[in-house]
Amino acid sequence: MESLPPCEAPSDITVISDPSDIENGIRLLLNGKLPNEITQEDNVILGFDCEWPGLRKYLLKEDPLISLIELSNGEKTVLFRINLTGLDGNDYLSQLLTSKTIIKSGHKIGTDANRLKEEYGVDMDNIFDFKFTSLARRSSSKSYPHLVAIFLKKHLTKKTSCTISNWGTNGPLSKTQVEIAAIKAHANYQLYHIFKETKADIDCLPDDSDTQLQSLFFNYNKKRLY
Repeated sequence: MESLPPCEAPSDITVISDPSDIENGIRLLLNGKLPNEITQEDNVILGFDCEWPGLRKYLLKEDPLISLIELSNGEKTVLFRINLTGLDGNDYLSQLLTSKTIIKSGHKIGTDANRLKEEYGVDMDNIFDFKFTSLARRSSSKSYPHLVAIFLKKHLTKKTSCTISNWGTNGPLSKTQVEIAAIKAHANYQLYHIFKETKADIDCLPDDSDTQLQSLFFNYNKKRLY
């Protein structure tokens, strides 16, 4: 996969760290609207992912809470630092996550949704988990970096130091953290459209990737990055 071009961070990234800025972040994602103003005709799809300080579980024996929620509408990407802003079930971010008219797309997003419900009492609705689509199941590996490589033709790099970094810090996130989070949300937006628009009964994966990328993926060491 290293021979593929790397994923690039989207150009328009906003980080929300203060509760008073949540409304602005939501309006950026919804083209000026709020969640209760969105209808089916608006056809809003958002790439979704979230982060938590996983290293705390091993160092401090704590079960860390989700600290960051990243969302992308393909043009704008917004990172909500919910460890600082909170997520109480009534704020605009909670309304977006529970909206029945706003689609949230992600890899293993069902697991993330379960965590949000357990940790914050927010019950996500209208989620699209592309890991379990027929097309994804046909690929030689369903790991997230592998799916990005097959369908976006990009190499998703994520250093271990970033994976286990403190996403729940009270200080600013690093440039690397911001870029990695934004890349994943943006990729999940793109992957939604690919999985929805590509017929599951095609003879091969996009661009004959079953054969063209065989040397890249069948020799892949299967190391899970996520």
